[in-house]
Amino acid sequence: MRDLTMCAGFGDDSRDERTYCNDVLHENSYAWLAWLSWVDGSTPNAFENSITPPGRWDVTQPFMDVYGTLAAYKAWTMLRDPLAKKYLDQYAKYWNANCGHPASDFPGYPPAYDCTTYFTQPAIANGNHALAGDTGAANTGFMYNTAGNGQFFGSIDPTYTFTAGSGQVLVDSSFAGLGGLTAGDLVQNVNTGYLYATNSIQNVDQLDPTVQYKVIGPTDNTAHTFYIQCPSTHVVDATCPTPGAAFTGFTMAGTPLSTSGYSLKIHAQFDDGTTNDPTYPGYVMQAIEALQVAGYNMSAALGQGNTRFGVIQDPQWPSHQLDATVVVP
Repeated sequence: MRDLTMCAGFGDDSRDERTYCNDVLHENSYAWLAWLSWVDGSTPNAFENSITPPGRWDVTQPFMDVYGTLAAYKAWTMLRDPLAKKYLDQYAKYWNANCGHPASDFPGYPPAYDCTTYFTQPAIANGNHALAGDTGAANTGFMYNTAGNGQFFGSIDPTYTFTAGSGQVLVDSSFAGLGGLTAGDLVQNVNTGYLYATNSIQNVDQLDPTVQYKVIGPTDNTAHTFYIQCPSTHVVDATCPTPGAAFTGFTMAGTPLSTSGYSLKIHAQFDDGTTNDPTYPGYVMQAIEALQVAGYNMSAALGQGNTRFGVIQDPQWPSHQLDATVVVP
């Protein structure tokens, strides 16, 4: 989209480039509508009603979503490209949901601390989605969180270790993507449906991929360990002798599980008033300001960004300092 926009906007008037590139952009918009019909399956507007950004529905990264936002911004403000408008509609929901809320809005939304997290899943409500083939026909309405909020947004940066006979879960290496864990955080099993899972055939018996489970104490943010609450409705068994308390162990196909590199999604409430990754605030705020300039109400995300970062001074990249008070008619 970015290159086609430059061609359609600035191509030589005496040649066919501008018309050709503009036609390709319009053809892409028709392809997008066909893709939406396919991916929504039996649930109309499932994708559109989620906060999932365009083209990044399984794994999202802030720098990629900034690229997408700014490419669509150029195509819409310069050319009024129809596909760009659909992209911006989705990106506006995505950035406001992930970057526009304080920790007090948890669990409906993540705190804005998380909006620069390197690897996330924004709205996958069924962590087992890959086993359905990722096809629209298999989407029966629970693949996406269609409520339009951020409850299923979570970090998939770190991986986790399970030890046979123990309910304690260890965060591998470090809390990359996590500031820390707190009792009440939500954890979801995404190992079988995550593109980059170390061993996607592994599946913890106790953790239904369609359910978010609560983190329970004791949590140790120095040793990077925590426990997962067995729901109060769970039957009493060897790994859940006391429903409502922590699981005492985990199994795979009935066998006690010892593994590392396991993929979980963490929807966390940690917020120290800053941001998860200081590399990306300038880029993220540029995307949010661009949406405001394009006519979207980004006041929630702008407010959080201004509170956390102040005025971003980046002389090397003056485009990081868009004037959000200017609106392109």
